[in-house]
Amino acid sequence: MHYYIHAAKFILASGLSEQGFLEIIEGKFGKYTKTRPVDTRIVDLGESIVAPGLVDTHIHGYNNHDVMDNDFTGLNEISKGLLSCGVTAFLPTTLTAGADTLNEICKMISSRYKEVKGG
Repeated sequence: MHYYIHAAKFILASGLSEQGFLEIIEGKFGKYTKTRPVDTRIVDLGESIVAPGLVDTHIHGYNNHDVMDNDFTGLNEISKGLLSCGVTAFLPTTLTAGADTLNEICKMISSRYKEVKGG
């Protein structure tokens, strides 16, 4: 799916830009332009500010869920909760534990990480 989003402000690598259009191609960011595109769908976000997502490289849990629980439902809830805070990618972090426990947790994460609904 290809479309553009319009918002009041965009935070870009070059700084703050007001009133623009960001191309979305298959769910990924494309080019940014100040010129209104023609012959394409535009989703108007009104007065919203569009900013890059945050990446959390060390997180043990969120909202009463812990990576050490080795539970996909909990991992998914962590992911959705972090997304609500602007975190679009994260690295689930374990605590010190036995090798068997850590291996099981890593297997669960590596086999199901693409299924989480958040970041």
